[in-house]
Amino acid sequence: MLIIACLAFAIASCVFAIACCVFAIASCVFAIASCVFAIASCVFAIASCVFAIASCVFAIASCVFTIASCVFAIGSCVFAIVSCVFAIASCVFAIASCVFAIASCVFAIASCGFDIACVEFEKAYLYCNFSKMARLNTHYHQLINNMETKTKIVYANEGRTLSVLGDTPTIKLSGKDTGGLFTVISQDNPTGVGIPMHVHENEDEVFQVLDGEIEFDTCGELTVLKAGDLIFLPRGVPHSFKVVGTGNAKAIVTAHPSGIEGMFEALAALPAGPPDFEKVFEICGQYGVSFV
Repeated sequence: MLIIACLAFAIASCVFAIACCVFAIASCVFAIASCVFAIASCVFAIASCVFAIASCVFAIASCVFTIASCVFAIGSCVFAIVSCVFAIASCVFAIASCVFAIASCVFAIASCGFDIACVEFEKAYLYCNFSKMARLNTHYHQLINNMETKTKIVYANEGRTLSVLGDTPTIKLSGKDTGGLFTVISQDNPTGVGIPMHVHENEDEVFQVLDGEIEFDTCGELTVLKAGDLIFLPRGVPHSFKVVGTGNAKAIVTAHPSGIEGMFEALAALPAGPPDFEKVFEICGQYGVSFV
């Protein structure tokens, strides 16, 4: 009985040992499963972190892309505005170019008209001058051909003295004496006497100062001539003169051709008293003298 009990105990111990082994193996398997699960959890956690990081990167990339899109949109707007400004400037430049072209055409037409007018005026001027020169040349040769060569002496106290508006010209030689070639007039006037600005159309003048001082104004240029000085005044040149200094001034005036003495004679024949300037201007105009 004891042996059977021992065998039973031994068998029970073996069974218990086997059960313990099985339990140990199951514990190991469970431990291994727990490790595997822990590793899987770590992998999952790592994957979750990677996914989270990827999500952050994607979000950052999305923000950057959004910002870049906004910048591109703003740049597009600026470019569009610049393009519009450039288009407007181009239109303004085109309009200005058209206006300039029209102005150039108008200026060219005006220049052509002005050139034509200048040419026509020059032609008319030359025609008048040539005609006048031809008439004077013909008149000169007729005078030379018809003139009798005759010597005439005029002494200091001789000549025909006239009173013309304060001036006292003395006609020494008239056109009758020179065949119409020239007239010689002597002047002896006190300080202040003179003739205002005027123009001769028909004759050239030469003033030779013998005594005193005479101021001449030729186109705004003032010159004082003294004894021994002379001045040549071509026809068409505005001029005036006035006796200056402290005493009388004497001068010899030669006019080419003659004829101006007729104006002095007509002015001297006017009634005494305040002059009738309308009549004076009329007489002067008849002899080609105008006041300016």
